[in-house]
Amino acid sequence: MRERVRSIQGLRALAATLVLFCHAPHNLWFFRLGYSGVDLFFVVSGFIMVVSTGNHTGPRAFKLFLINRFARIWPVYAATSVAMAIAFCIIGTVAPQDVAARLMNDLTFQPAWNNPPINAPGWSLTFEVFFYALFAFSLLFGRWRYPLLLGTMGTFLLLGGQSARTDGLWGYVALATNPVCGCFIAGVLAGLVYRSKWRGPPRPLAACLLAAFAVLTGYLLFFSIREFNHGLVWAAAFGGIVMSVALMEKRAPVWVPNSLVSVGNASFSLYISQWLVVVPFAVYAPPVEGTLQILMLACAFLLTIAAISAVTYRLLETDLSLWTRTRLHRFFQSADREPAEIAASSVPAQ
Repeated sequence: MRERVRSIQGLRALAATLVLFCHAPHNLWFFRLGYSGVDLFFVVSGFIMVVSTGNHTGPRAFKLFLINRFARIWPVYAATSVAMAIAFCIIGTVAPQDVAARLMNDLTFQPAWNNPPINAPGWSLTFEVFFYALFAFSLLFGRWRYPLLLGTMGTFLLLGGQSARTDGLWGYVALATNPVCGCFIAGVLAGLVYRSKWRGPPRPLAACLLAAFAVLTGYLLFFSIREFNHGLVWAAAFGGIVMSVALMEKRAPVWVPNSLVSVGNASFSLYISQWLVVVPFAVYAPPVEGTLQILMLACAFLLTIAAISAVTYRLLETDLSLWTRTRLHRFFQSADREPAEIAASSVPAQ
């Protein structure tokens, strides 16, 4: 079973593109519909967690999963958040004396219901980290991990809306019971279907199912939901799309252009570094009128983000994350060894 599914990488590219359009300056109304790309990211994240961990369980799988997840997201998020903090201090929108406290909250992924992160897209990482924690914990329970994981998250969803408070520990309760978690559940279910022994329906039927969910999603975007509304509706719509793609992949690989796969590979960098471009454009971009000028400004915006994210992907998501992951693996491998074994290994060979 392939751990990296090209069609899923294509969906990651679509999710990143939707979010970028949503944040484009002077956006047209249909650009704003791109907010739903975050929900698609969440569904894809649930799918990837299932596929990438395979049948690995136990304490070692628990440790490796957390190391790999931390190394992939934290260095990139930390670097871009510090860059945004410096930019906000220069612009004057954040007081220098407040930067340290806000960065501490952001980089420890504390719920920020009333005070968004300095690097605004980081709000979604709080949900990601919550899901990572639950998923990692489930790895300790062997074949019972998915019943435990889905049962826990399902219970949280049923308890949703029991309290409107978001201060203190209630912020974590609001996080755990938020409908957004339904997107992760949908992704996990799609991943389990993909990894199952069931071959799935004939490919034309799976393609028809994909088309039906795509039409449903288009209807929701353009005719039904015009307000920002993350949660169960998108869990069903995007969950159906990812499930349909997974069913098609079980029969044969779905063709996806290499360029789209490349964008999908760099989608996290696109997503998390976009505020480095959004804020300067919002502050310094000249006023424009008319659809054509707005589209030209949006193109300049997207090209600038593409350039910034290419650097971010190469230097941070690839090189820095690899360096961090390697050092963490070495540290924990040394910590797991007996002191006598470490001492023996340090004696030069005769």
